Amino acid sequence: MSRRNIIIASIWVVAGIAMLIAGQSQTIPWDLSRAAGFVSYLLLATSTALGLATSSLLFRRYVPQGEVINLHIFTSYLLIVATVVHVAALKFDDYINYSFSDLLMPLASSYRPVATAMGIVSAYLVILVVGSFFAKRRIGTVRWRWLHYLSFPAFAMGLVHGVMAGSDSGNPYAIAMYLVTGAGIFYLVMARVLIPRKEAPAARRPVPATPPAA
Repeated sequence: MSRRNIIIASIWVVAGIAMLIAGQSQTIPWDLSRAAGFVSYLLLATSTALGLATSSLLFRRYVPQGEVINLHIFTSYLLIVATVVHVAALKFDDYINYSFSDLLMPLASSYRPVATAMGIVSAYLVILVVGSFFAKRRIGTVRWRWLHYLSFPAFAMGLVHGVMAGSDSGNPYAIAMYLVTGAGIFYLVMARVLIPRKEAPAARRPVPATPPAA
């Protein structure tokens, strides 16, 4: 699947979710933002997990790399679209009346400023990481890989943002979601750190020197 088709499919999936919610909601912007927020977080967790699965030796033996990488890219693009919907819907909500600076600048919002800032910074890091897909040839594999390490603080900040700023974070299903995804990503990170990317080559036994012919 080409990147163009992936992006188009991502937009259609999120648009379908938005239309489904809009048809059943009385407070469309707020409920749409809530739903898109949950979708964004789950996509962030999924994309991070898939990225770790492709780079960890523990899973390379069991996971088809090509398919997982394509799914990783697809969920990353879908994450961008869902995040845009999450933020844009808040602009149309009449309850808090967010300004553009509230939504785009860390610590500008009066509503739980630290937690909101975590979400904004997380979104910027996600955009930077996903954007690096298009710049990999220009910046090189080494810089591209270092940029991808920003996925870890992006996920951590997204988790904190969801727990501290989300209006549904006290519900049992939300608590379970955050616990399962947080523990899962922590496990994958530990597997990635503790298990080397490449197996060390087996030590070769010294070959005895051939005695000179008599």
